Amino acid sequence: KTENEDVTHMGPIAEDFAEAFDLGHTAEHITVTDINGVALAAIQGLQQQVQELKAELAALRAEAAE
Repeated sequence: KTENEDVTHMGPIAEDFAEAFDLGHTAEHITVTDINGVALAAIQGLQQQVQELKAELAALRAEAAE
């Protein structure tokens, strides 16, 4: 609201964030704590997927080697 019109940012809309994650006191604001927590949970979920895919790949390579 206080920046020039030519300045652009990228990020979630507070109302969409609140609907998706049901975090915070109001749907009009996103706190740094909440957005960092969601980002960390997403990173942890992706790390879990990577580990599962690595295990699957190792099993398939072992099967192919036999």
